[in-house]
Amino acid sequence: MQKLQPLHIQGQVLKGLHMEKAAEANRKLAASEMNAGKTVVKSKPASIEVGSTSVCNMNPPCVMCGKWTGSDPSGRRGMHLGKDIVELIAPDLDKALVISLHGTGEPLANPHLFDIVKAAPPEAEIRFNTNGLLLDDRKADAVIAAKVKRIGFSLDAATPEVYKKIRGQDFGKVVGNIRRLKEKKDAAGARFPDMVLNMVLMRENLGEIPKFFELAKGLGAGVYMNHMNEGNDYRLDVNGWTFDYEAQQCSHDPEYHDRMVEEAFRLSAAYKVPFEFVGKRGLAPAKTEDTRPMAAAPAVKKEFFCPRPWQTMVVNEYGAVSVCCHQTEPVGYLRPGLKPGAGGLFRELPYMLLKKAYYIVKGRPPWSAAMRVGIMDIWNSGEMKRLREKMLAHEVPDICKSPNRCIYRDRY
Repeated sequence: MQKLQPLHIQGQVLKGLHMEKAAEANRKLAASEMNAGKTVVKSKPASIEVGSTSVCNMNPPCVMCGKWTGSDPSGRRGMHLGKDIVELIAPDLDKALVISLHGTGEPLANPHLFDIVKAAPPEAEIRFNTNGLLLDDRKADAVIAAKVKRIGFSLDAATPEVYKKIRGQDFGKVVGNIRRLKEKKDAAGARFPDMVLNMVLMRENLGEIPKFFELAKGLGAGVYMNHMNEGNDYRLDVNGWTFDYEAQQCSHDPEYHDRMVEEAFRLSAAYKVPFEFVGKRGLAPAKTEDTRPMAAAPAVKKEFFCPRPWQTMVVNEYGAVSVCCHQTEPVGYLRPGLKPGAGGLFRELPYMLLKKAYYIVKGRPPWSAAMRVGIMDIWNSGEMKRLREKMLAHEVPDICKSPNRCIYRDRY
């Protein structure tokens, strides 16, 4: 069998020796299990994304937000991650290198966000993305006190005009909040959090890239860029303009995209601004000045393989679990055990009965709906075993066949 690529987790090297040893040993074990083709593993997820909430303070949502494709764009039916799920997953966070606390909502809207942080091991890299609008003095102090390692501020623009088009909010307020966090961090002599400005690339904001790096430099922040998801096709008349999702894809203006992305790399080096770019750096077809016929290159078969089933777990605010945000359905559901007393009975039993009925309809044995389901129960479940088997066979699993192709399916 072909040797698989080594396990890779994005994130900083951890400084705490005990945690570093445990987390690094777990990472190496996961890599060896993947390379050995193990479908039932002893390692724990090295990267866990916990969706702290689906509630967002921005209404209407950002123009490219996935909420527009659902039945509740305003987010009125959103919910926060419950303490019962936090308590359930806490014991299995002990070997995680990276723990992310963002999902489909605004993490700072969850009043229990820092309770979730307390459940994580002290040396893990805790990170989350935020729109920054709720980052008042109290929350800024809490971020520093909690030793959150990294905060990504989703701006998508560097000028009030373009920010208003994409996000519909007060650009000056969010930049002021970021600047205040930096001032508090500097005053406290704190090493963390690392601050990063996020930009989801679309045709409307490509021209903002130079000013975006200037802004990052002034705020002492890094820059993170990626492309909009694929597969969506809708139009909105919002924030004073008409946003056409498909027409805004950078692939419709590849030469301009490539020129501005190269400028981003140049400015990163010139300003000494840390820069992370996720996606295809060049979208335009390769050009050559030599017009002579070229010899046909030998055919190369690109085999699909995704390492995430040995690396990552994504938990949303409802307890649904996947290994990637692009999957079309969960691989399982976390569920605390049935609590004693009438309260636990009335709260949990209806769920269990509905779950058993669902399993029967799906052709699964009804006893599959266990009374308590934790991280490791799902990590080595039949669904995960089948998912790993598909990866080892270089086949795209059905739940990965979404319009929004991931980087392992050549998504740009």
